[in-house]
Amino acid sequence: MLPELSLDTLTYAELVQLGLRRIPALSQKAWTDHNAHDPGITLLELYAYLLEQRIYWLDQISPALERALLRLLGTAPQRARAARTVITATRRRRDHVELEAGVKMDAGTELSPLTFTLDESIAVVSYERVRLSGTALERSVGPKPGRVVSLFPHHGGYAELAVDFTLRSPWHPEENPVGLLFELLTPARVLPQWHPEAEDAPPPVELEVRVSTPRGMEKVAFEDGTRGMRRSGILRVHVPTDWSPVNGAHRILLSTPAATFTSPPRLLQLGINAALASHRVRRVHTVLEDWPRLPGRVLELKDTNGGVPLVEGLKVLIRREENQRWRRWRLVDDLRDQGPAERVFTLEGAVVRFGDGLKGRLPVLPSKGNRLRVRYWAGGGLAGNLPAGTEFRPHIKRRLRLSNPVKAEGGRDDEPLEKARTRAASSLRSTTRAVVALDHQTLAETTPGVSIRRAFAVVGFSEQHPLPAPGVVTVYVLPDAPRGEEPENAEPVDIPAPEIDPGALKAVRRHLAEARLVTSEIQVLPARYRTVRLAFRARVRTPDVSGLRARINQALRTYLDPLVGGNEGKGWPFEDTLEPSALIRRAQDAAGEDALVQECSVGLDGEAPQPACEAVALGCHRLPHLTEVTVRTEPLLDAGGLK
Repeated sequence: MLPELSLDTLTYAELVQLGLRRIPALSQKAWTDHNAHDPGITLLELYAYLLEQRIYWLDQISPALERALLRLLGTAPQRARAARTVITATRRRRDHVELEAGVKMDAGTELSPLTFTLDESIAVVSYERVRLSGTALERSVGPKPGRVVSLFPHHGGYAELAVDFTLRSPWHPEENPVGLLFELLTPARVLPQWHPEAEDAPPPVELEVRVSTPRGMEKVAFEDGTRGMRRSGILRVHVPTDWSPVNGAHRILLSTPAATFTSPPRLLQLGINAALASHRVRRVHTVLEDWPRLPGRVLELKDTNGGVPLVEGLKVLIRREENQRWRRWRLVDDLRDQGPAERVFTLEGAVVRFGDGLKGRLPVLPSKGNRLRVRYWAGGGLAGNLPAGTEFRPHIKRRLRLSNPVKAEGGRDDEPLEKARTRAASSLRSTTRAVVALDHQTLAETTPGVSIRRAFAVVGFSEQHPLPAPGVVTVYVLPDAPRGEEPENAEPVDIPAPEIDPGALKAVRRHLAEARLVTSEIQVLPARYRTVRLAFRARVRTPDVSGLRARINQALRTYLDPLVGGNEGKGWPFEDTLEPSALIRRAQDAAGEDALVQECSVGLDGEAPQPACEAVALGCHRLPHLTEVTVRTEPLLDAGGLK
């Protein structure tokens, strides 16, 4: 028997020698002539030659086969994608105009422009002044406040935000809405509306939009790209024809009966006359010349708009010879598994490739007239990821100033096969099914469209049943909240015990329901808190007692914080207890040499703090919410430091 083969290493000579060594045993020494003139040796050498080729082929995987394997894994190479951004228009005259979807505009140099297309229609309002006021704003601010301001509170009650326009001239709106861009300060995992990978999660609040009319404030229809102020996006308001001023300004009023935000939505800038635009332009390529009936026909699309032709919207139409009617051909990834009658083609970069009559139908063009037509979006690629503040030149003759207040995002080139292979390998390690407790936590923390900082799964537990509940998994989720990573010009926001909003809770439940095992039940609940009051007794040697108390208070609040607390700084553990010795040690570290912390008292749920010597349990899966830290001081008089 031959030894185990090592791919692509055995040579022809080695295979011949392996065969020669087996001849005496297999022929029982009857085959004695092993010279080259023997016909058997000739056959042996022929088979060694063929086997060497087969061994070589075993280690060779064609790009087409690799793409097919990646498609089976659900990670086929990604095609080019167009960048998207937000365009704001400023009218240079006093009158108002309408911009329809499909308007083209150029960025870059005139010799090599990048053409963007408006994705939606808007009304361009000519205004002199725009001001914002509301429940969360102490005073009115402009579109660019210069600092990050809160638009709504998060107290759970009624709240409103007013946007007041001072127009340059009277205006009677038509069909197109007014577009308002709200660029918000959000966590990195919550992508803006214009990003191609943005997910539409349920909104945190129920928004209502009203506008000023001669009859008062009236409710109007709107399209909310911000998803209830969860992310940056465009609010498209369909104002009525009798939109009228109040105290000299046209008003758009946003309100909610319950401001159930986890943290207040905070504004970076407000864009007026805003609409989505993509780095793409519609093209039509026609073939008029004769096309010989030959296999392997290709068609190169040369107009690429700074990138490669996009797959979205790619249509190939060929006239039928018999009745001159157009027939649509479809795009496939590979022609190898296609029959001779299938009207299919492939796209490789900017080249459209047809079949040869055996694998894919052979295109047959009529003898005259418009024979073949290709419609596609030209654009896409990394070139479209333009920075914010880029000026655009519209193709229409209107006195408009167009620019993007936010950067264009999401543009990419065709993904190389090597990167697709790496992405496929990493995706195999990703969690897609909820099996063990860690899977539930990982899936909850990676819910698309929302920002969940922590999750904790308890197997076999339900709050509705005091006994163990087999098949039930209870997942407690903790949303993200500001914790010192905001820019310097942001208003401080204090959220010691973050509460998940109803929309985010619904999104997590939906995400886990799609990944759960059959017959299992997943209960998703907000994180539970218990209020904690701490009291310390310290002997002090510093005159700055108020500063000492502030340092101890801050240290304990950080230590017990549900997001950044604990010994590892990753949030207070869900099942941990309050250790008096650990609390005293944290207080002592904050006090330094200015005081000697000697005693710690703990009170839960509003009770007065009581001296504690043993660990204080918070209860089943509860987190601490520190509400008060008091330090009772006594003078410490010595000459050589702390005793």
